[in-house]
Amino acid sequence: AEALLLQVEKNQGLTPGLKILKQQFLKPTTAKVIRQGNSISELTRLFKTDKSFETLRKIVSLSAENNHDLFSKYSGIGIQLYPTQAVFYLEHARALQYEKKFELAVKTLKDGIDFVVDNPVLEADFYDELANCYTGLSNGKEARKNKAKAQELRKKQ
Repeated sequence: AEALLLQVEKNQGLTPGLKILKQQFLKPTTAKVIRQGNSISELTRLFKTDKSFETLRKIVSLSAENNHDLFSKYSGIGIQLYPTQAVFYLEHARALQYEKKFELAVKTLKDGIDFVVDNPVLEADFYDELANCYTGLSNGKEARKNKAKAQELRKKQ
Protein backbone atom coordinates (compact mmCIF):
# COMPACT_ATOMS: atom_id res chain seq x y z
CA ALA A 1 0.00 0.00 0.00
CA GLU A 2 2.87 2.35 0.84
CA ALA A 3 4.56 1.70 -2.47
CA LEU A 4 1.31 2.23 -4.38
CA LEU A 5 0.61 5.54 -2.64
CA LEU A 6 4.15 6.72 -3.33
CA GLN A 7 3.91 5.67 -7.00
CA VAL A 8 0.58 7.47 -7.48
CA GLU A 9 1.99 10.52 -5.76
CA LYS A 10 5.07 10.46 -7.99
CA ASN A 11 3.21 9.91 -11.28
CA GLN A 12 -0.09 11.70 -10.96
CA GLY A 13 -0.26 13.44 -7.65
CA LEU A 14 -2.60 12.47 -4.90
CA THR A 15 -6.21 13.51 -4.66
CA PRO A 16 -7.18 15.22 -1.41
CA GLY A 17 -8.71 11.97 -0.17
CA LEU A 18 -5.56 9.98 -0.93
CA LYS A 19 -3.43 12.63 0.79
CA ILE A 20 -5.46 12.15 3.96
CA LEU A 21 -5.14 8.39 3.61
CA LYS A 22 -1.38 8.69 3.17
CA GLN A 23 -1.10 10.89 6.29
CA GLN A 24 -3.13 8.43 8.34
CA PHE A 25 -1.39 5.38 6.91
CA LEU A 26 2.20 6.47 7.04
CA LYS A 27 3.64 9.03 9.42
CA PRO A 28 6.58 10.98 7.95
CA THR A 29 9.15 9.63 10.41
CA THR A 30 8.11 6.08 9.69
CA ALA A 31 8.25 6.60 5.93
CA LYS A 32 11.75 8.04 6.12
CA VAL A 33 13.14 5.16 8.21
CA ILE A 34 11.42 2.43 6.19
CA ARG A 35 12.48 3.86 2.81
CA GLN A 36 16.07 4.10 3.97
CA GLY A 37 16.03 0.39 4.89
CA ASN A 38 17.64 0.96 8.25
CA SER A 39 18.79 -1.74 10.61
CA ILE A 40 16.63 -3.72 12.98
CA SER A 41 18.05 -1.82 15.95
CA GLU A 42 17.04 1.52 14.40
CA LEU A 43 13.60 0.19 13.58
CA THR A 44 13.10 -1.17 17.11
CA ARG A 45 14.06 2.24 18.53
CA LEU A 46 11.57 3.90 16.19
CA PHE A 47 8.91 1.39 17.17
CA LYS A 48 9.14 2.46 20.81
CA THR A 49 7.70 5.86 19.86
CA ASP A 50 5.83 5.02 16.65
CA LYS A 51 3.99 1.72 16.88
CA SER A 52 3.00 1.72 13.22
CA PHE A 53 2.06 -1.38 11.28
CA GLU A 54 4.75 -0.75 8.65
CA THR A 55 7.56 -0.39 11.18
CA LEU A 56 6.48 -3.55 12.96
CA ARG A 57 6.13 -5.47 9.69
CA LYS A 58 9.64 -4.41 8.67
CA ILE A 59 11.09 -5.53 12.04
CA VAL A 60 9.39 -8.91 11.77
CA SER A 61 10.53 -9.35 8.19
CA LEU A 62 14.14 -8.40 8.87
CA SER A 63 14.44 -10.47 12.04
CA ALA A 64 12.90 -13.65 10.59
CA GLU A 65 16.13 -14.99 9.15
CA ASN A 66 18.78 -13.98 11.63
CA ASN A 67 17.32 -13.04 15.00
CA HIS A 68 14.77 -15.57 16.19
CA ASP A 69 14.33 -13.93 19.60
CA LEU A 70 13.29 -10.61 18.03
CA PHE A 71 11.24 -12.46 15.44
CA SER A 72 9.27 -14.23 18.15
CA LYS A 73 8.89 -11.11 20.30
CA TYR A 74 7.77 -8.72 17.57
CA SER A 75 5.53 -11.16 15.72
CA GLY A 76 3.77 -11.72 19.06
CA ILE A 77 3.49 -7.96 19.55
CA GLY A 78 1.97 -7.83 16.06
CA ILE A 79 -0.83 -10.14 17.15
CA GLN A 80 -1.45 -8.02 20.25
CA LEU A 81 -1.49 -4.66 18.44
CA TYR A 82 -3.07 -5.79 15.18
CA PRO A 83 -5.21 -8.82 16.09
CA THR A 84 -6.99 -8.92 12.72
CA GLN A 85 -3.80 -8.99 10.63
CA ALA A 86 -3.34 -12.61 9.59
CA VAL A 87 0.27 -12.11 8.59
CA PHE A 88 1.37 -11.69 12.22
CA TYR A 89 -0.25 -15.00 13.17
CA LEU A 90 1.59 -16.70 10.33
CA GLU A 91 4.92 -15.15 11.29
CA HIS A 92 4.46 -15.88 14.99
CA ALA A 93 3.67 -19.51 14.21
CA ARG A 94 6.91 -19.68 12.24
CA ALA A 95 8.74 -18.25 15.25
CA LEU A 96 7.13 -20.85 17.50
CA GLN A 97 8.30 -23.59 15.16
CA TYR A 98 11.90 -22.38 15.58
CA GLU A 99 11.34 -22.95 19.30
CA LYS A 100 9.86 -26.43 18.62
CA LYS A 101 6.51 -25.31 20.09
CA PHE A 102 4.50 -27.03 17.40
CA GLU A 103 1.21 -27.37 19.30
CA LEU A 104 1.16 -23.67 20.12
CA ALA A 105 2.06 -22.89 16.50
CA VAL A 106 -0.91 -24.97 15.30
CA LYS A 107 -3.23 -23.06 17.64
CA THR A 108 -1.81 -19.74 16.45
CA LEU A 109 -2.30 -20.70 12.80
CA LYS A 110 -5.85 -21.88 13.40
CA ASP A 111 -6.64 -18.61 15.19
CA GLY A 112 -5.10 -16.50 12.45
CA ILE A 113 -6.51 -18.23 9.39
CA ASP A 114 -9.91 -16.80 10.29
CA PHE A 115 -8.56 -13.36 9.36
CA VAL A 116 -7.48 -14.37 5.85
CA VAL A 117 -9.94 -12.80 3.44
CA ASP A 118 -9.81 -13.20 -0.35
CA ASN A 119 -6.11 -14.06 -0.36
CA PRO A 120 -5.57 -17.64 -1.54
CA VAL A 121 -1.77 -17.25 -1.51
CA LEU A 122 -1.74 -16.26 2.15
CA GLU A 123 -4.24 -19.00 2.95
CA ALA A 124 -1.98 -21.53 1.21
CA ASP A 125 0.94 -20.27 3.32
CA PHE A 126 -1.10 -20.99 6.44
CA TYR A 127 -1.78 -24.55 5.30
CA ASP A 128 1.89 -25.06 4.43
CA GLU A 129 2.86 -23.97 7.93
CA LEU A 130 0.21 -26.22 9.44
CA ALA A 131 1.73 -29.09 7.45
CA ASN A 132 5.16 -28.20 8.85
CA CYS A 133 3.79 -28.14 12.39
CA TYR A 134 2.10 -31.50 12.01
CA THR A 135 5.31 -32.91 10.60
CA GLY A 136 7.07 -31.62 13.72
CA LEU A 137 4.41 -33.35 15.80
CA SER A 138 4.93 -36.59 13.84
CA ASN A 139 1.37 -36.49 12.52
CA GLY A 140 1.91 -37.37 8.87
CA LYS A 141 -1.78 -37.71 8.06
CA GLU A 142 -2.57 -34.12 9.07
CA ALA A 143 0.64 -32.88 7.45
CA ARG A 144 -0.33 -34.42 4.10
CA LYS A 145 -3.90 -33.15 4.38
CA ASN A 146 -2.76 -29.56 4.97
CA LYS A 147 -0.08 -29.74 2.28
CA ALA A 148 -2.75 -30.89 -0.19
CA LYS A 149 -4.99 -27.94 0.77
CA ALA A 150 -2.10 -25.54 0.15
CA GLN A 151 -1.37 -27.08 -3.25
CA GLU A 152 -5.05 -26.95 -4.22
CA LEU A 153 -5.23 -23.25 -3.35
CA ARG A 154 -2.10 -22.50 -5.35
CA LYS A 155 -3.48 -24.33 -8.41
CA LYS A 156 -6.45 -21.96 -8.44
CA GLN A 157 -4.11 -19.02 -8.93
